[in-house]
Amino acid sequence: MFILQFFLIISLSILSIISSITGKVIKIYDGDTFRIDTKKMEEYKIRIADIDCPEKNQSYGREAKNFLTKKILNKTVLIKNIKIDKYNRIVGLVIYDKKKDLGKDIIEYGLAWVWKFSKNVPYKIIESQARKKKIGLWKKNHPIDPYDWRKKRLFNPYDICP
Repeated sequence: MFILQFFLIISLSILSIISSITGKVIKIYDGDTFRIDTKKMEEYKIRIADIDCPEKNQSYGREAKNFLTKKILNKTVLIKNIKIDKYNRIVGLVIYDKKKDLGKDIIEYGLAWVWKFSKNVPYKIIESQARKKKIGLWKKNHPIDPYDWRKKRLFNPYDICP
């Protein structure tokens, strides 16, 4: 077990130096997280940078996951501008179909917020347009940002005590 953890830490450290990675999408977790397998038979969990999709139990959570499945499952993607988050996931810009920005497309279809702490101005403009057109989750009057939803769920006393 220790040896496996050691190699995981080493490979993630190496990835933080590399600016991009390519792999086939083998699993979709939700609207903004998936797993790839590289040609070197390495698997990595990927989180799309600068977006936050609804959680599975939220409105449009299933639609976001289905969108991701339709667009990239069993396809090769390129992940650029890699960072490693606190959960040891690779976070980056995801390119599919050779030139399409997956994060941009998810926001455009009204299936994600721009991540609360993002400085990605083009994504914010696209989100604003989706809101104005009432596309996807923006059809709802007051959709709850997944960041706030997770925070609320974490501290809900009714989840702990019956």
